[in-house]
Amino acid sequence: PVPLPVPVPLPESPIEMETEPETETETESESESESESESESETETEPEPEPEPESESESEPAPLVSAEQAMAVADEARREGREREAASILERASQLRGDPAAGLAAFTLGRLELDRLNRPARAARAFSRALDLSLPPRLREDAAARLVDAHVAAGDERAAALAANFYLRDYPNGRHRARVRPHAGP
Repeated sequence: PVPLPVPVPLPESPIEMETEPETETETESESESESESESESETETEPEPEPEPESESESEPAPLVSAEQAMAVADEARREGREREAASILERASQLRGDPAAGLAAFTLGRLELDRLNRPARAARAFSRALDLSLPPRLREDAAARLVDAHVAAGDERAAALAANFYLRDYPNGRHRARVRPHAGP
């Protein structure tokens, strides 16, 4: 017997193999060829195909050099419509507590989560983190107001009231007071 140079096509599923009726016109040589190829496949295992390289979004994320660098990469991802990837990058950047741009990364993450990804609970966490980190004063006020918006969008009235009270305490004449005041608690 001469080995076949090309693999014999197998049925698409094991079910097909079991349910296909055998035809009476099958010749002995065809039967022998099939049984030879079956025994070859049992004894000779083909090497498994090498796994395809993972895409950047599926692979282990590269270490961040700085929050500023991460924000540039996230901006590129957002421009290309990869908003979830951008959010993931910003999340990691916002956790670089010693980095002066980590607060800005958290603020940007909050905006992305609330405005584009419609994930208000995540946005609230991001705005809260931004307020814990260093932000320019003008952005601090915006982050405090956006925190109220995120809690309202998430349906968390109690957290929205607390955030609104803090906003009104810290920014009694703030730019967002008219929007925040209706959510303030007693």
